[in-house]
Amino acid sequence: MYTHNKPLNLSPYDHPDIYPGPSPSSSFLYYKDQAFPLSGVQTLDKLQLNYNGKKQSLAAFLEQLGAAPLPDRYPMLSYGSNVCLAQLKYKFHLNPQISDITIHIRGRIWDTDVIYASYMAKYGALPATLGPMKGARCQVWLSFLDEKQFRLITQTESVYTIARHQARKLVLDNGITPSEFYAYFYPDAFTFGRGFFRFPDIPATNTRAQAVWEAHMLQQISNLLGMEREFFIKEVRNKAGFRKQVQEFLRLFSAPISHPDWELAKKIKKWKEIK
Repeated sequence: MYTHNKPLNLSPYDHPDIYPGPSPSSSFLYYKDQAFPLSGVQTLDKLQLNYNGKKQSLAAFLEQLGAAPLPDRYPMLSYGSNVCLAQLKYKFHLNPQISDITIHIRGRIWDTDVIYASYMAKYGALPATLGPMKGARCQVWLSFLDEKQFRLITQTESVYTIARHQARKLVLDNGITPSEFYAYFYPDAFTFGRGFFRFPDIPATNTRAQAVWEAHMLQQISNLLGMEREFFIKEVRNKAGFRKQVQEFLRLFSAPISHPDWELAKKIKKWKEIK
């Protein structure tokens, strides 16, 4: 059972207790399974990259590698496992022909918290979604994906819709407040009839959601089903029929999410179209 000090080399695909997974302590560029720090308070494409001890501009580095410049990328909010390095490694290894050079800018979002979705993922975890929480400030990341990366990550989030945020409640670490960005959104929260639950791994202030480790949440669900926890996880991961039954069971303890700051995205714009 994993709670505190989750191992860096494991992803939620390795064991669901890891969810959402460890994330870097600052904004970063992901490249070849590693995170390289980004810093600065300038426009995003002028951020400074620390690549193996050498500082250079982010824009210059992307150009050197022939990667898509930041303005040509889609701004997607990452709030669950999509900033866990081991999870990113797993996803990009699904199609090694796609470049893994992605940009992730840390920030805080107001009036939103990262809560448990009422959904059982194939790898055995209850993943995250976004819930309304007036006054809360929650750590999130704005990830910039090129066309192929966006399609790949979207495929791995197939049960989620894409929502749009235009409320200007995200403040990035470099001081920018984006006027528009997007997120993968699941419309139902897992509540146990007692309100929202959140992940202790994700820093937040002024939230009223109860913090419960993924491992303990899975323990509670397996107890309700009268099953030993590890056997329950094994069955969920290996038997689609059983996972479907669990999903139906979860509906007994779910509630629809209504969030005034998010709406269904009809068009996904690149960063250069937003500014």
